[in-house]
Amino acid sequence: MAATRSSSRSRSRSRPRASSSGRKPSRSNSKSTPAKSTSKQPKIVSSSYVLDEATKSRLALWKYHSGTYTPVDVQMNKFWESCVTFLPLWLAPNLVTLLGSLLVLSTTFLMVYHDPLFLGICPSPYILLGAAGHFTYMTLDAIDGKQARRTSTSSPLGQLFDHGCDAFITNIVGLMCNVCLGYGSGGWSVGNVILNFNVFFLAQWEEYHTGTLNTNNGYFGLTEGQLAQIATMISCAVDRGMWSLVVPGFGMEAKYVLLVPMTVITCSLAVQSTIRVLFTTRQSKIPKADYGVKEFDRFTAVLQLVPQYSMYAIGIWLTSSDLYKTLPVPIFMLWGTSCTFYTTQIIVSQMSKSQIDYFGPLTTVVGPMFLAAAFFNGVYDFGKARVTEGHVLGLWAVVLLAQYAYFVSGVCLDLSSHLGIKVFTIPYKK
Repeated sequence: MAATRSSSRSRSRSRPRASSSGRKPSRSNSKSTPAKSTSKQPKIVSSSYVLDEATKSRLALWKYHSGTYTPVDVQMNKFWESCVTFLPLWLAPNLVTLLGSLLVLSTTFLMVYHDPLFLGICPSPYILLGAAGHFTYMTLDAIDGKQARRTSTSSPLGQLFDHGCDAFITNIVGLMCNVCLGYGSGGWSVGNVILNFNVFFLAQWEEYHTGTLNTNNGYFGLTEGQLAQIATMISCAVDRGMWSLVVPGFGMEAKYVLLVPMTVITCSLAVQSTIRVLFTTRQSKIPKADYGVKEFDRFTAVLQLVPQYSMYAIGIWLTSSDLYKTLPVPIFMLWGTSCTFYTTQIIVSQMSKSQIDYFGPLTTVVGPMFLAAAFFNGVYDFGKARVTEGHVLGLWAVVLLAQYAYFVSGVCLDLSSHLGIKVFTIPYKK
């Protein structure tokens, strides 16, 4: 299963209520208010690479409103509260988030290196290493906000950075699960990730419209999903053959039957989010003073989904190409990064109370993906021009990654300069 706890325990995720110490468990909430400083601050020139002054001002005033908590959240929070005490006070919260993300990337690279076609042949030691990396990421992602409270460095930038990393890591963990279970270089490898990533995406879309982040149904959510992924990875390392057994009554291998309950859970969460946005909660819980320049009408809300669901459909189409069957990892990563890019834009719009630009991504993100998929599937060619699949893949990568890198770095620089804080360091206290 892919990681939408991304799946995430993101600061996007709800955390159990505070203990007697008074510390709020949600990592999202933990970074929601800029730290106060009694020292005299130098005059700072605010950059505007991506965000204009009005957007930065609204974003700086953002406040987090959590959803429900599951019983597992409550119990795991006790463990996370103890873990944060081992972090040194000079360690910046965003650096904690980054270290966890880099750890998952490193372990996933080792797994993919040994099984680049998702055949289920990765050696068990690397799978166990991946499971350990996943659990460590889950823990660091849960305590980065607690570290912000310990160091008095809470800010909207922390929430934004955390959600952006969660969106990216959701696809990475999906890649790990593809390697472990051996879904092969076909539609299963993308469909597996879509089920989980969609829950994360809709949670951000719902928060935009309702002001509350819901990542579970009160019983099952992101925490339980990640723990299930880790348990599945460990089982693959111990006895991978068990997932290749045909399940009576289904006529399919166990690894495919596993997707049945996963589909039921993720789709139920997706339906609940959609109902709350379009029919029940809507914007009733958002004070009118916090509307900003958001658009809440139902028609616009549906249009905001078009880019993401277009990419889901194109992702399935990409898997039918011969190139995906021989080179799945680069195509999977570009597709996943495209989904992450639009989701990150939703997060920024939600926190800054801005309109969601759904037309721009259709031309700059979905467009290049569609053209690449059409070329890979033989819909068109360049005639006598010597343009290969490698050329098109490289061009797609340059167009996408240049936009994504500029947007992410620009938002971080704009907000950090506006708030007068650093992204990866905290002020030294004498």
